[in-house]
Amino acid sequence: MAVPKQIEEAFAELRSLGFEAQGEFKCCPGCAVLHFQCEGVENHVSYQEEDAVTLRNTSQVFLTWEGDSATIIDVLSKHGLRPVWDGDPEHRILVTWTRRH
Repeated sequence: MAVPKQIEEAFAELRSLGFEAQGEFKCCPGCAVLHFQCEGVENHVSYQEEDAVTLRNTSQVFLTWEGDSATIIDVLSKHGLRPVWDGDPEHRILVTWTRRH
């Protein structure tokens, strides 16, 4: 199964708002954060290669992020995704959705 269109559209909108938004980032969440920090990127959202397997086989994915959480949550919701996050900036955002057939 391909990456859901809702994820692609949400990431495109986040990029238009100045975020780095990347799917299938190599390695682990910690490496993703370090990569973006070394590049001087303050607002980013991504999921890792291992998360992409879950994304394709289920209706959920965990996103690694830094920056404006309210914007991330708003954009994801706008695109029909259901973000679940406990408000802790150290925790990833779980995103669920209804599969389109």
